[in-house]
Amino acid sequence: MSRVEIAGQFNVDNAMCSSSKPILIERHPASVSTTGICNWNQFCDSVDEVLVPLTKTKSIAKISYALFIVYILQFVGSVFVGWSIHFGRYTYAFIWPAVGIYGAVYCYVRTQLTSTMKKVEEVCSRYSASGVTYTLKSEHWGGCNKPHVKRYYIDVVIVDGPSQNSATDVEQQQNQTEEITVSNYFSTPAETETSPPATSLANMLNSDTDVEQQQNQKKEATVSNYFSTSAETEISPPTTSLADMLK
Repeated sequence: MSRVEIAGQFNVDNAMCSSSKPILIERHPASVSTTGICNWNQFCDSVDEVLVPLTKTKSIAKISYALFIVYILQFVGSVFVGWSIHFGRYTYAFIWPAVGIYGAVYCYVRTQLTSTMKKVEEVCSRYSASGVTYTLKSEHWGGCNKPHVKRYYIDVVIVDGPSQNSATDVEQQQNQTEEITVSNYFSTPAETETSPPATSLANMLNSDTDVEQQQNQKKEATVSNYFSTSAETEISPPTTSLADMLK
């Protein structure tokens, strides 16, 4: 957040003491670096163009204020001091038109100041883009001035300025995103390759052992049956006895 001054402003209640410089925006402020703001020159040109009528208004205010002070001094001198320059019996008659004229000029100056600053505010809203925000603000003029006497300035906020810190942050975020993507890419095939099968190795070995035991038991049973049958066949007594054969 940086403050940019508007040079050449005047006190609406005491314009005669203001400078004769034109009212312009400060193009090279010390509080903000304008090199990174792409629309800075266009913004300053638009603000200066809006402030041109206010410079003329300041001249009118200074002249009217000076004439009114001169008239008041002349009036006081002719009435109380007895200056040679006076209006005779019409002296008091001229005071009211003078006050009325000064009052009308004063109201005109205040109206022009308010309308001009509204236009400056519109320019700020129109150019608040591309990472920068312009805001018209005001403060009390200071001293013994009344509350309505204000000094205006522009508050500049660079949202996405080309600073080194922001660029570093963006680069770090990009690197972190790339690392996460690569990590996910390599971790997914690794998890797929190293994931245990539905049947564990122990279960497979136990299953193979059971099958082998069953096959061995079947073989043993077959051999046992074979030898038992052969033995029974060999040792079984003949159907014809010896006595029958001798007969």
